Amino acid sequence: IAVRLTGFRRLSEGNQWTDIKAGGKYFFTRNGSAMVAFAIGKKYRAGNGVKMVAAHTDSPCLKVKPISKRR
Repeated sequence: IAVRLTGFRRLSEGNQWTDIKAGGKYFFTRNGSAMVAFAIGKKYRAGNGVKMVAAHTDSPCLKVKPISKRR
């Protein structure tokens, strides 16, 4: 996967992430076919738990409609 996410810092999945900071944005890739990106809230404190949202697609071309039918 050729990935460039503005404002996100690339991490190596196999390394320890000792320099993760509150307010930071990070991503990593796996096997050249998956990408995981996440942001840490500015007010996050270790031990407070996390909230997570995920998405998945098998489509070779993911597109976001510029105008949704939803009202």
